[in-house]
Amino acid sequence: MNTYTVIKAFTDVDGIPKPIGSTITTTSARGVKLIKQGYVTVSDIYVEKLVDFRWVKESLEVYNKQTGAVLLRIPPTGLTSLSVNIIGNITGDVTGNVSGDLTGQVFGQVSTYIGDGQIAVTDTVAKLNGVDATCAMTLADGTEGQMITIKTIDITNTCSITPTNLTDGTSITLSTLYSSVTLVFDGTDWDIVSTMGTVVIA
Repeated sequence: MNTYTVIKAFTDVDGIPKPIGSTITTTSARGVKLIKQGYVTVSDIYVEKLVDFRWVKESLEVYNKQTGAVLLRIPPTGLTSLSVNIIGNITGDVTGNVSGDLTGQVFGQVSTYIGDGQIAVTDTVAKLNGVDATCAMTLADGTEGQMITIKTIDITNTCSITPTNLTDGTSITLSTLYSSVTLVFDGTDWDIVSTMGTVVIA
């Protein structure tokens, strides 16, 4: 037996009026009917199993046995076709730079550069190939929390990076083959997180 609070006055089957705010104790089946009619709301539930499963029109439903409300419906096509709504805010990074409203990139690019130019701020990894000419690269400001790794794949000619704003100096030169630098943008400047190989900061 469950307890319900009356939210709309009515006369019960025994002929006794039930004013707003009063409580009644009845079976869950009758309680469901009264809830659907808008007379009561649940005050205290005693059921051994409140949530159950059922098969309806080739769909699996998870439903509340007390109210009859469907909590989840999995269609015949399975979970891949199931849409999910998330209420609230999602913050942080998910494999790459993701802004708070999820309009940013989820997976960054891996790009290779030959010759002088600008590293795309959307890169996750930038590979510098100095086989034919110098790779004197620039790097614009990013988004707070964004990370990028820059590495050499050929150092026949000098490979260097000059970020617009760098906390630790003004330029970075990668002097050995497969040397690398990982940067994170703090909202104002790029900060060096780690280096591998011979990395000269000036």
